[in-house]
Amino acid sequence: MRRISRKLADRSPVNVAFFVRDSEKWNMEGLYELLLRDPRFSPRLVVFPYRLLNDTPVLEDYERNLKFFRRIDSSAVGMLLKNGWSKSMRALRREFAADIVFYQQPWIQDQNLWEASRWSWNVYTHYAYTVNYAPKIQYFKDNFHEFLHIYFCQSETHRRIHIEARPEHADKLDVAGYPKFDGVRKTFSPLLKKSDDGQTRLVIYAPHHSIGRNNSFRLSTFDWNRLEIFALAKAHKEINWIYRPHPTLKYAVENCGLMSTSDYMRYESQWTNLPNARVSHGGNYMEMFFSSHALITDCGSFLGEYMLTGRPLIRLISRNDPVKPNEVGERIDAACYRVHSIEELEAVFQQVVIHGDDPLRDRRLELRDALFPLEQDSAQEIVNALLRRFRNGS
Repeated sequence: MRRISRKLADRSPVNVAFFVRDSEKWNMEGLYELLLRDPRFSPRLVVFPYRLLNDTPVLEDYERNLKFFRRIDSSAVGMLLKNGWSKSMRALRREFAADIVFYQQPWIQDQNLWEASRWSWNVYTHYAYTVNYAPKIQYFKDNFHEFLHIYFCQSETHRRIHIEARPEHADKLDVAGYPKFDGVRKTFSPLLKKSDDGQTRLVIYAPHHSIGRNNSFRLSTFDWNRLEIFALAKAHKEINWIYRPHPTLKYAVENCGLMSTSDYMRYESQWTNLPNARVSHGGNYMEMFFSSHALITDCGSFLGEYMLTGRPLIRLISRNDPVKPNEVGERIDAACYRVHSIEELEAVFQQVVIHGDDPLRDRRLELRDALFPLEQDSAQEIVNALLRRFRNGS
């Protein structure tokens, strides 16, 4: 804290590292660009690998993500060594001595918050828009939350829920909104009108990875609808489709015994081979959302993120006792078309997508305006909060 305060007083740049892994979960580009323009800060991206359960790094995913992040920051640090290990925190410090570290997610196996906290301030804002209540993961993750110095919440409601679960965190919490939403409605809203001007309708199918009862979230419905939704896309050639899976779904299906990785890749290639469909991976998907006409999903965060479009949300409901929504999630859930079976999905699809009968439209638009202000600048809120804390010594 004192070192950062001295740097600010001396007008020396404060080094800020972003520990990242998945391009799909990148939501801090606005903050990174703001820090890049501010002479008080020197930001750098640090890219970690995804590891399988046996600790083997997935080179294909790592190289794809490293390429994505180096388009944002050409000096991004790649953490994976040729021997399959990752650089130590000490080695990273010799390469880039971070004063502040922003963590993309708790799930990066090789990040060491305890060691980083010896010389850096650990900061977190959730990579996903939080609509579920899973306190063990959201507030009690081992070797993560206990070593955070600042946690940026997405709303006053999220802050209150956090304090109810962990009152001792109250002094760590600041409200800053959701960085991925900065400028999104202003930038992409023209696409809504454009997509209505006689263009072929576009539907996104986005399955989550949390398959089976052993997963903490248990949101996935992939076990009972993956083939039927593909058949729906194949049958409706008058509609364009995008298959947008969670980045770890291909590993989850094998871990739970539903499919082998090769079987899953064959399933994904079937989507690629459909003349009216394509597969989407990687970050920066908000433009895709605003170009579409409906979302079919069992994901959590996508419910909040897609709500910005005002388009119909068809929510697939898990049969495996899914995690309960938080207060924000309950409001969003009430504006979704909830389906529990293929029969319900086909009925809602015919009503809402094919015939355009959308009785929840006004509820969605009202909720969107209530939850997500048109003028939001989370990046600036985060910078302001950091400066307040370091100047006040708190």
